[in-house]
Amino acid sequence: MHKYFAVVDELRQDPAVPLGRLKAVALGGQLTAQQVFTRNQRKAGNRQVGDTRLPEVVVQQLNTDDSAPDGAVAQLDVCWDVSTVDVLDRHGKSIVTPDRSERGWTRYTLTNPRGEAPFDDGWFVSNGEDLEKAPCSAA
Repeated sequence: MHKYFAVVDELRQDPAVPLGRLKAVALGGQLTAQQVFTRNQRKAGNRQVGDTRLPEVVVQQLNTDDSAPDGAVAQLDVCWDVSTVDVLDRHGKSIVTPDRSERGWTRYTLTNPRGEAPFDDGWFVSNGEDLEKAPCSAA
């Protein structure tokens, strides 16, 4: 998961980084959603400053049977922390609202179509769904 967030942060921080880098960490609906979001942010002239932190990652499900039609699948609950992240507009002014959640949980589905060892480069984030549960503690 850290690799996925590192790529997403890098794309949002530097508009010169090609969107194609997402294909190394995401596929399906998650790939499309991140491409659309990042394109829209870039078009608006917005840029992220700071990195997302992951204080906690909990494996909810792991099926390494790669004979399934979509390959091996895992579900991870990821606590994300954006307390040190700001988003600046094209003039360098913060566009983060004071009521933004700085921490929360998202359940990510990871797919490994090649059946490689768990969580190495064969795994791609294919879906994400925000969870309604108490925010995690700071890292």
